[in-house]
Amino acid sequence: MGTFLSKLKESGKLQETRCEDCELINIAPTFSCERYFATLDQLVEMPDRGKLVTHAINHEDIEGNKYTRLKIVGMVSVEGA
Repeated sequence: MGTFLSKLKESGKLQETRCEDCELINIAPTFSCERYFATLDQLVEMPDRGKLVTHAINHEDIEGNKYTRLKIVGMVSVEGA
């Protein structure tokens, strides 16, 4: 996970782990495949294009406390993933 975060901070590029047996893609990277339990130790750079699928604008936290600034969260479908 350290290499993933370092690369993201340095270059703004997302990386993934991909299982060679079932081609399951994990963003952020994990250490093993959830289907085949294979060790995943190779990071692959993700494409820098995608499509915003959905988003949410949060005005308050889970306890009902108002944020001083809105929190915006999006789900992106990455090309090639």
